[in-house]
Amino acid sequence: MKKEVVGIFLVLLTWELLLNGCEQKLHLDLNAQSPVPVVNSILMAGNDTVRVRVTWTKNVYEQGDFPVEANALVKLYQDDHFVGECHYRKEGWYTIVHHVEATKVYRIEVDIPGKSLVWGETRVPAPLLNASIECDSLQERIINRWTDREEEKNYYWLSSTHSSQNGVPDTLHTKLLAYLRTNSTLPDAFNRSFDFDEEIPAEYDYYLRVEDSGLSGKEIELSYKGRRSGYYYWEPDTGCYKSTRFILSLDENYDRYLKSSIVNDDYLSAMDSEPLFYAPLWTYSNIHGGTGLVASYSKYEDVFIQVFTKRKE
Repeated sequence: MKKEVVGIFLVLLTWELLLNGCEQKLHLDLNAQSPVPVVNSILMAGNDTVRVRVTWTKNVYEQGDFPVEANALVKLYQDDHFVGECHYRKEGWYTIVHHVEATKVYRIEVDIPGKSLVWGETRVPAPLLNASIECDSLQERIINRWTDREEEKNYYWLSSTHSSQNGVPDTLHTKLLAYLRTNSTLPDAFNRSFDFDEEIPAEYDYYLRVEDSGLSGKEIELSYKGRRSGYYYWEPDTGCYKSTRFILSLDENYDRYLKSSIVNDDYLSAMDSEPLFYAPLWTYSNIHGGTGLVASYSKYEDVFIQVFTKRKE
């Protein structure tokens, strides 16, 4: 009996030594990290203005907005030809009047006094080919059709926005449809929140992403529904309801950034329930000498507006 007790004691002592040997204290000085310039600009084919925002990163303990940079020299290039300098407006925003052309390559350079050059570039996707959006009111679904372009790699994102149902609806306060339902096998499964079932279609968060692998040059059709609300909907007496359904063709930078942002958002949601398995992910950036995003897209959309007037007594 005495030998057994001694044996158990030795085993416990060994485990304690092993655990203590693996323990390592880490001293992190988060205040010691220097701020990094942040450059963000999203170009849309057909727009007549290019907007660039220049800010700085900040410490995780700092409160308030990100520090803005008002003394930068911001230049725009198209296919390596100098277009002009952007003019500073406010809150870190710089703008230049220029018509954004599809299939052109744009580079934005930001020169901050005392810092290395910060830059990023993007190739604007071609307009969507033979695109159409139809609303099937009987089955409450949105039918999207377009033809893939063989000459380039394409990343398609589909969704819709609608007026908020809180208070009187208007065309200014809109939000992205949170859940999209479809039986199609085309969408990427990365943001699928509910899998296929015999009777219930798959459900996706915010967008349907379709990469053109295996679809080169083909006609594409994809329909979806929004999730039904759990409350009874009635038409208000006043206000204006707006719904915009769209198909986006993103460049590779915008595609990688948006996908990483949604994945990150899912991780943040999971952190509350399973913190032991949570690990932060880096959000995609294509900025040299800093962080942020210079990206572009082309867009096809269908807009529906309904005006409500008070019923006569």
